[in-house]
Amino acid sequence: MRIFPTLFGILLILNLTLSLAWGEGAFDFMAFGDIPYTRESEARFLTLIDELNRERPVFSIHVGDTKNGSTLCNDRAYGEILRRFSRFRHPLFYTPGDNEWTDCHRFFAGSYDPVERLQYLREVFFTSRRLDRRFEIVRQSDNPVFGQFSENLRWRLEPVLFATLHVVGSNNNNQPSIRGAQAEYAGRNRANIAWLREAFAEARSRGDRGIVLFMHADPRFGIDPKQRSGFNDFHEALLAEVRAYEGEVLLVHGDSHIYRIDKPLRDSSGQMIPNFTRVVVFGDSETWAVRFTVDPSDPALFTVRPYIPDVLKPAVSP
Repeated sequence: MRIFPTLFGILLILNLTLSLAWGEGAFDFMAFGDIPYTRESEARFLTLIDELNRERPVFSIHVGDTKNGSTLCNDRAYGEILRRFSRFRHPLFYTPGDNEWTDCHRFFAGSYDPVERLQYLREVFFTSRRLDRRFEIVRQSDNPVFGQFSENLRWRLEPVLFATLHVVGSNNNNQPSIRGAQAEYAGRNRANIAWLREAFAEARSRGDRGIVLFMHADPRFGIDPKQRSGFNDFHEALLAEVRAYEGEVLLVHGDSHIYRIDKPLRDSSGQMIPNFTRVVVFGDSETWAVRFTVDPSDPALFTVRPYIPDVLKPAVSP
């Protein structure tokens, strides 16, 4: 018996009670991740949620690591995450991080089987078959070939396609020393690459001007491929798809805990790929968000800036 309602079940309930003014033109969405890690940051996260509810973006997304890697991965922890998510009064999306399952084998996290924790995570957050009525959500699990990957989602808001990819830290779980990790990585890696290609194919067929990809892991751009074995296939597929796409591409991820906007994707000759931008969200003690504005009238399409509410700004010493 499932103890908690699923995340998308909560979204459905919210949609029955809320009515937002949806107009054509520019819109905002918010992204954040790697929070909360401590009891102190949990209080700040709840404040951030309240502030985001006042801002009323078209949606928000948590890009993973909803707890730190040394806290227990028990069922109660997932319930606490879901209860925090239930405070949102606008649509919320979520893609898992490594702290929620990959690293649960650690002693202080409870010495759990990461694959079992991943299965439970999917059950709690991603098994609902309902659709948010403002977003027609497509799940990768709709395809029987990838039936277990209910966490990989895709949705559209004209003229942009959005997609989540379940790519996590700890080398994307390509860890030979952990029993079952490499087999899990191999299957999920195939699914992620297929989902990435499908997203770009849809965007090209519809003539979308932009694609936004969300995932947790820092894929370690610019690092020797021998030191990022869990991300090399993703790098190759991403490079091929971005080069074949005429629109703007944003990759939004966490993991690094340092806010950053850059253009790190390069071809084999070292040439920068100009239509690709990476955005790293805040994290850990910096319990803030990043605001994205999509403006079809703007040739650049996307504007990115920090969202740091006054109530969460750090105190300045006199």
